[in-house]
Amino acid sequence: MGTTFANLVLDENGKSYPQVEMTVSQLNFRKSRLESKNSLGVWKAGMPGTIAFAAGQSIRPFKVISVFKIAVVVVSVNIDSDTKFKNLTLDDVLS
Repeated sequence: MGTTFANLVLDENGKSYPQVEMTVSQLNFRKSRLESKNSLGVWKAGMPGTIAFAAGQSIRPFKVISVFKIAVVVVSVNIDSDTKFKNLTLDDVLS
């Protein structure tokens, strides 16, 4: 089992990070069973983070299957004591 803690690099605001290294592996599954495992390299967290690929390995043959875009809306809501939160929707807040 790997360690569950890491040193922290505390540089300046927005540039602090845990000092960790993670092995990057390609896992191939067939019929819900692990068929093969291939070590691609080592990722080092940092500013910027880097991946040191093993000899002959690259990330080029991989492709994106799904891309998710996430939007966050932050609003201030004044609610009187009779309003119920149970059925409150974004449309209610923005109207």
